[in-house]
Amino acid sequence: MADFRLPLSMQRWAALPLLSREQEYALFVEYRVVIGARQQQIEAEVIGRNIRFVLRKIRAYEHLNVPFDDLLQEALIGMTRAMRKFDHRRGIRRARRGVQFCHAGL
Repeated sequence: MADFRLPLSMQRWAALPLLSREQEYALFVEYRVVIGARQQQIEAEVIGRNIRFVLRKIRAYEHLNVPFDDLLQEALIGMTRAMRKFDHRRGIRRARRGVQFCHAGL
């Protein structure tokens, strides 16, 4: 059975409230305009605020007896890919797009 102890930095993210639709949209508008370090900060913010979603998806794979760290890494890679490919102008929440990439990563 997988061990679901989160690193301290992720525990802090999990304690934060989810982003509202407006907050998420504003971050994505900024994400498409800025480059470099700020873009990475926005990625970390959006992915970190959705860490609960990632953990819920990981628990679905618990029966495979794959180490938690491996599942978490693959899920976060999937969420990062979803973040980079997401188009905020389509009017859907990023989490919907993230489901596809999260499952693909796992």
